[in-house]
Amino acid sequence: GNCYRFNGGESNQTREKSYDAFISSPIKYTSKTGFQNGLRMELFSGSLNYQQLFTYKVGFRIVVHNQSIVPFPDDDGIDIPVGKQTNLAITRSFINRLPAPFSECIDTLDVRMSNQNSILQIMYQKIQQKSLFKYQQNYCLKVCASLFIISKCNCMSYAYYFLNVTSLKTTAGCRSIFQLECVKAADAEFANSDGILDCYAKSPLECNTVNYDLNVRQADYPTVWYANGFKENFPSIYYENYIDFGDPSTDFSPFFQIKNQTAFVNIFYKSLRYSVINDKPSLTIDALIANFGGNIGLFSGASMLSIIELVELLISILITIFTFKKIL
Repeated sequence: GNCYRFNGGESNQTREKSYDAFISSPIKYTSKTGFQNGLRMELFSGSLNYQQLFTYKVGFRIVVHNQSIVPFPDDDGIDIPVGKQTNLAITRSFINRLPAPFSECIDTLDVRMSNQNSILQIMYQKIQQKSLFKYQQNYCLKVCASLFIISKCNCMSYAYYFLNVTSLKTTAGCRSIFQLECVKAADAEFANSDGILDCYAKSPLECNTVNYDLNVRQADYPTVWYANGFKENFPSIYYENYIDFGDPSTDFSPFFQIKNQTAFVNIFYKSLRYSVINDKPSLTIDALIANFGGNIGLFSGASMLSIIELVELLISILITIFTFKKIL
């Protein structure tokens, strides 16, 4: 299938060929809620006799994500069926975790952190090369899985080909039946062995994430009246031997074909409010000292002042001893 990205914003990424270069564009904003103030798309899934001939399902995969990350539709997306108008109402939340020593999350991947393992080194190189905006755990896990498959099959799975974790001149894509079977077996082995645990150990969670929760609602689409308007835009091959739509329930009538090839999607903000979840230390340094002094006073009948007086007494004794030795 084809993949399209809307409102990705400006990008510094470039391809080797000029016609493959990313086209940068300013980010679009909205200050209103509701389906009329978001992204509205009327989508065509392909001919029933051509594009849909060898697929087991028909529809679209949609991912709503922040511009700073690389999306993975297989993991994060939702399926949009044909013959429906789907409304995706968005609510947004921010999660800010505390870095070391409070957790192992990565705030900013630097040289020191990248030296911990080879996976983080690849991530650091991609950030330096501007092919990746920021550290992303899911991307890191994909890199680790790709290297595992390469080590088992001596070829690169096309599912991870875009990661470009190694030189394409030295590692070709998996094409033969034997290689594809190897990839399938290696992928299953990776998911059911200690390999995935090792990848999680080498790929800490990012400290700052933006999550989008989707509220999904659907309605039947299109009506017979609305589908009549497609006659002017769709290729005539869909309407050969048909003067009008006739019975909409008839299989392979023009209306049946349109309903099984098109979908309408509205993506909009349900609310302009957002949630922010911040990690905070459960015990600060000053609170730790206060609790320490309070516990000493509770269990020993002493206070911090008594401890300071005791330290002062020991210092006075040491000074007296050294002064007495000098007099002798």
